[in-house]
Amino acid sequence: MSLYGLDEVMEEFKKEGKEVTPEVGEGILKRLEAYPYNYIPPSEEARKKLNSLVLKEYKKFLKSE
Repeated sequence: MSLYGLDEVMEEFKKEGKEVTPEVGEGILKRLEAYPYNYIPPSEEARKKLNSLVLKEYKKFLKSE
């Protein structure tokens, strides 16, 4: 699974000084929903799983730079 614009959104959050929190994960998902090629599932369970995955990627992203 890939999310269009993920690197760009994570870069924006990094510039804003956002830490790795569930709220930041949800914020990333909301910004990704604006991209026409992304499908973010509406179910709460699926969003929680996707939020967790996005936060893991964001954490790696912060450490890599």
